[in-house]
Parts: sequence; C-alpha cells; structure tokens
Amino acid sequence: MSVVIRMEMPKCCDDCDANYDCCACGIIGAFWFHNPRYKEFDSSKERLPDCPIIGELPEVHGRLVDAEILRVKLIEHIGETNGFGKAFDETPTVVEKE
Repeated sequence: MSVVIRMEMPKCCDDCDANYDCCACGIIGAFWFHNPRYKEFDSSKERLPDCPIIGELPEVHGRLVDAEILRVKLIEHIGETNGFGKAFDETPTVVEKE
C-alpha cells in the first residue's frame, strides 16, 4: 500500500521536505553524500533516480477506491448489457496501483 503525502512536487532533492541534512532522503534512506552509487548525482539540480515521489494529487479529488473491485461488483449487479463495462474500462486511471 502506498503512503500519500501532501506536498508540492520538488524539482530537486535540495527543495524536498524529505531531504535530510542535504545528504540523504528521509523517505527511502538513500544516503548520497560520498556514496559511489550516486557519484554523478547533484541534489541541487535533480531528484534521486529512485525517488518515491511520483506525482501530486490535486487539492480536491474524488474518493480513491479499488476500481477493479468496483467494476466487478457493478457488472454483477447491472450486467454487461448496458455497455457499462466498456465505459468503465475506457475511464482514465488517476493513480496507478502498485
């Protein structure tokens, strides 16, 4: 399960609220200062390649539900005859499941 944190999307790690002491990510614990894995990484210009922040939910949004379970329950209840399943499948996903 994901954890949703309301914050603006940082442009680089130096601008991120999860930046710990300008040398590590407080979310995933990645320590980039003198770490050979992040030798080319510049925290003042970019985000970590494995940054867990993938996007930003809008300030106002609808309920977040498991759409696949909802689809199955609704089709069981009203059936496929009215085209509901096709319309449901064509509705864009806002937040992907893990």
